[in-house]
Amino acid sequence: RAADGAIHQLALEVSNDMNPYPKLPVLIAGAVLTTAIGGLLLAMTPDKPAAKPATPATQRKEPDKTADWKEEFDKIYTLKEGEVVKIIPRADRPACRREFVRARLSWDKVKPDRMDAAVDRDERVKFFVVEVDARGKQVHVWDESGYYEGDEYVGASFRGLTRRLGGFNEYEIEVEKQIDRIRSIELAPLDNPDFIIRKDAPREKLIPALDKELKEKLNAKFQVELKDVEREVWVAGGKLDFKPREWRQAGQVDVYSDEAVVDKEVTYASARPSHLPGVYSDRGGVRLFLKQLSDCLETFVVWGDGDPPVKPVFEWLAHWQEDKTPRERKAHRDPEKVLPIVAEQTGLTFAKEKRKVSVLFISERK
Repeated sequence: RAADGAIHQLALEVSNDMNPYPKLPVLIAGAVLTTAIGGLLLAMTPDKPAAKPATPATQRKEPDKTADWKEEFDKIYTLKEGEVVKIIPRADRPACRREFVRARLSWDKVKPDRMDAAVDRDERVKFFVVEVDARGKQVHVWDESGYYEGDEYVGASFRGLTRRLGGFNEYEIEVEKQIDRIRSIELAPLDNPDFIIRKDAPREKLIPALDKELKEKLNAKFQVELKDVEREVWVAGGKLDFKPREWRQAGQVDVYSDEAVVDKEVTYASARPSHLPGVYSDRGGVRLFLKQLSDCLETFVVWGDGDPPVKPVFEWLAHWQEDKTPRERKAHRDPEKVLPIVAEQTGLTFAKEKRKVSVLFISERK
C-alpha cells in the first residue's frame, strides 16, 4: 500500500537523524511503527463475515415426508361439529389411508396365513373404527383384518362391529324374528368401509345417525334402531355397606362364582386384562359397576329406581376361568351364583324382574 510505504520511509529518516548507528535501531523502530499503524488501518477496515462451515450431509434435516399425508388423514378422518358418526366407503378411500396403514399400524395383528402374496398389505386391514373426542382429536383407532369365507378374504359383518360402534354386547342386541330371512342380511359382510365415531356419544344420537350413514353411504339392506323390549333383568337396590373378603382391603370387591378361581394375591393396581388373563379390574361408582357387571354376566343388571348413588367410588376385580365350552362359560357367569357373593361384599340387593330395556334392534330395511 502507498500509505504504508510513506510511513516506513518517514520512520527511517527520523531514525538516521537521531542515532549515529542507524542499522539496528532502524529495524526496530520501523517494525514498531509499521506494526502499530498497520494495525490501526486494519482496525478501520470493515470486518468480512466469517464463512460458515459446510454442514455434513448426515446432519442435513430431511423434509418430513409424512407431513402431507398425515395432515390429509387427520382432516378426513375426523368429525365436524355436531357430527357423531361418519362412514368412508371403500371406493372413496383417500391415498393417505395407505400411508397411514404403512406408518402406524402393527402388522403383528394382521395374519396373512392364507393371504395371496399379491395383495398389498394395506389391503389386509379391511377397515378402521376411528374414535374422535369432543374436540375432534383422534383418541383411538381399531383396525380389523376381516376373515375368510371359503377361499375368499372378506370383511367383518356388521354384527361383529357392534361392540366397536356404540359398545353393544350380545345381550344388548336383538335380531328380527324372521331369522331365515334376516340371517343373510345381518351376517353379510359390509364392503369394508371405515367408520369415524364420536367418543362417548349417547346411543340415542349415535344409532339414528349410524343408520342414516349405512343407508346413504353403503346402501345397506338392513337397518338399526334402538328399541325398548321386555326382558328378564336383575334389579339392584339397597345401601352400600362394604364388607370385603379377608384377603382384600377396604372398598375392594371380588366378583366370582367359585372361590377356587379367585387370585387372592393380585391387587387392583396390577389387575389388567393384558397382564392377567381371567382377571379384570376397574374403579368407579355404582353406575359403572353395574354396567361392567352386566357385561361380565352377559345379562342386564340395572338400578331399581332413580339414579344410582355417585359416591363412594370403589374398586372391583372380576375373576373368570378360561372357559372351554359354552356350558362352562354359562356356569362360571351364572348370575344366580355371582350376585349373592357380590351382595355379601357390597350390601346391595339383587332381584329378578321383567322390565323394558333398550336394545340395538337389527331388521330388514323396509
